[in-house]
Amino acid sequence: MDDFILTHLASELSVFGDVEILPRVDVPESAHRPRRGQYLASDLKELTASFPHDKVLGVVDVDIYEGSNRFVFGLADVKGRSAIISLNRLKGDAETFKQRAAKEALHELGHTFGLRHCQDRSCVMTFSKSLADTDAKQKDYCQFCALRLRTAGVFP
Repeated sequence: MDDFILTHLASELSVFGDVEILPRVDVPESAHRPRRGQYLASDLKELTASFPHDKVLGVVDVDIYEGSNRFVFGLADVKGRSAIISLNRLKGDAETFKQRAAKEALHELGHTFGLRHCQDRSCVMTFSKSLADTDAKQKDYCQFCALRLRTAGVFP
């Protein structure tokens, strides 16, 4: 994984406060499901448990899934402290890749602050079933999701 994407994500996520890029951790083979050729997202999200921070976003470059979904772009605990995103299916030209990664990171961290999926198709909290969904939504929270974040003390 290139450092440029981590640096970009740190910049984008600074809306939540100070962001620290933590040391890399190897993806455990125990999360790999050979029949699917994918990694179980909930097993990978557990990698974040060892870091003593309020919120931790794991960023991996392997294909992930959860439950009956063919794949997911990320996974988070609603009102929890940890989330994970996979860059594997977000690839595109450099600018598209950066935008997709930022949207999915903001989406998953939104869950950790208590946000659920939003019906506003332009809101970053809209559920993405495909790259087209990710590309169509904005990188911002809609007015209602932003208000919830402000009410929770996340945004000034």
